[in-house]
Amino acid sequence: MSQTNYLLDRLNALNEYSVSVLDDCDLDIIPVFSVDTTYAEDCVEDGYFERRTCTWIATDACGNSDTPAISFDIIWMMSRPSLALA
Repeated sequence: MSQTNYLLDRLNALNEYSVSVLDDCDLDIIPVFSVDTTYAEDCVEDGYFERRTCTWIATDACGNSDTPAISFDIIWMMSRPSLALA
């Protein structure tokens, strides 16, 4: 398996359990996970083929919340995907 395929497989596997949440108020927080995928209209002009933003929202029993997120671009070059983390 190529390194690119390995990275894409790992990114495709992201879910609500991909982050750890520590909190003094609530010990059993499972974050809400979402992914927003955008496809470029013009890969060359936009600089990416596919852009994904993964977001986790963690809220404790006291109502406090935090929203970590990661965005990454998938760039297609010479029929092989490359990956750029933003």
